[in-house]
Amino acid sequence: MFEYYWGHMFGWGLWGALFMLVFWGAIIWFVVWVVKELGSKNGSRGKSALDVLKERYAKFEEKKKDLS
Repeated sequence: MFEYYWGHMFGWGLWGALFMLVFWGAIIWFVVWVVKELGSKNGSRGKSALDVLKERYAKFEEKKKDLS
């Protein structure tokens, strides 16, 4: 009885293998999504590098003006 189940993924066969691929694919997709969301918390999502640089420079100039 047990000899049959041990080599065949406990009777799941191909469906078990497909489920395992879908499961791990979903886990990997979720981790990638979380990393992307956490990386874009600085508010620069959708802005070009030049726009971000211009904003930072403007803030720097404001602080420099306040100090002098």
